[in-house]
Amino acid sequence: MRMTHKFKIGLLLLAGLIAFQTAANNRILIKNTKVMDSISIHENVDVLVADGVIQTIGPGITIDGDVELIDGSNTTLIPGFVATHNHLHMPGATFLGEAGARFYLAGGVTTMQTTGAAEPLSELQLKQDIQKGKVAGPDIVATGPYFTGPDGNAVMLRMTDADAIDKEIEQWVDRGVSWFKVYRHTTEDQLKAIIESAHKRGAKVTGHLCSITMQQAAELGIDAIEHGFIHAYDFAEDKSAGECDGSNSFRSSLDIQGESLKGLHKLLIEKKVAISSTPSIFEAQTPKTPINPAYKTYLAPHLLERADNYLQRREKADDSWYFKPEWLQRTLEHDLLFLNRGGLLTIGPDPGLHSIPGFADQRNFELLIQGGFTIQEAIQVMSANGAKLLDFEDRGYIKEGYRADLILVTGDLESAPQKISDIKLIIKNGVTYTPEDLRKGLEGQLGKVLGSELGGELGGESRGEAGNED
Repeated sequence: MRMTHKFKIGLLLLAGLIAFQTAANNRILIKNTKVMDSISIHENVDVLVADGVIQTIGPGITIDGDVELIDGSNTTLIPGFVATHNHLHMPGATFLGEAGARFYLAGGVTTMQTTGAAEPLSELQLKQDIQKGKVAGPDIVATGPYFTGPDGNAVMLRMTDADAIDKEIEQWVDRGVSWFKVYRHTTEDQLKAIIESAHKRGAKVTGHLCSITMQQAAELGIDAIEHGFIHAYDFAEDKSAGECDGSNSFRSSLDIQGESLKGLHKLLIEKKVAISSTPSIFEAQTPKTPINPAYKTYLAPHLLERADNYLQRREKADDSWYFKPEWLQRTLEHDLLFLNRGGLLTIGPDPGLHSIPGFADQRNFELLIQGGFTIQEAIQVMSANGAKLLDFEDRGYIKEGYRADLILVTGDLESAPQKISDIKLIIKNGVTYTPEDLRKGLEGQLGKVLGSELGGELGGESRGEAGNED
């Protein structure tokens, strides 16, 4: 057997673009690895990939002819992450572009939903560039512009007329958008019109809720809800119907094991409403929590200054900081309960502050484990559940006949979940990448292009709460 590298990644620096060029023939053989997905674990097996598809899994595979041979000793092979709530913008930068795509892929994300677009046309162009092999990045499930209510951010769509909503959604679906996101001030009538218009065209709707409760949104037919427990304003005291107000004290006081939340979960599950959790951005807002120093290397100068100022304010405020330490653990407890009750739980990083694409996805994995999820439950949330929500039947598992979207981690991930940050290779559709190559040359580049004013509007303080989640 002759070892060749059929997937050479050529870095071509032209006008700031990096073209990743791959060969047409496509066979990879990973030897002696531990294979793990949400339903099975196989020790010391080989995995053969041919033409972007997992062809064979088993011990002692041999093959004649050209193949890229990878030594899988002391590694764990898991499915590529199918992540939801993976913005291509951050507060202060409306489009992360190629740099953002490469960071996500370097973190193991092989498919992502943007879940709200600041520059939807730019996202659609990036999606096409990735599909054509001009840019390295995950497959992108594109989202249209944000919808919000009459009292919401002026840079979002605030239309309330059902016909105008229908025309707007038709336009974006025709362009290639398959999801729409509603924001905090959306009214009940608006949401009803948005859902009806999207569904009749085969598109779906998710929401960052506040004025509308989870129960109302589920009954109207929403497909997913972002952020989960933190935005369960069904339980907010002094909330006015149809208004984004009320106390957030439920985040500390609500009985997570109680009947009221159990009833809401039952409704969401019956209505097939997914919850997309975003724990890494919650941790970024929680005092005295770990900080990945990578942000200092890769953030553009203006975003680095923004992140450092935020961390200084957080440290100075200490116990008086608005985001309470128990909120992070309680949201993970809630998410595990929702999953165990049969709910479709997905996950994404919602990048911002010092929490950046790819690294934050890996942190999500660690946080799930810290929150009590088993290793296979964490893989389920990170991969299979996202694939189910986004209607991909060919990924999310390591099975023969499935697309070869894979992460090869150094070490035994089952006994050392922190090894998720030590990725040896990412394989997307049968093409191999290393994190080091994907991040090469991106020092100080993430968010360098400011874009339009929407990035500022999506920042935390503009919403009356010092958070970041979008």
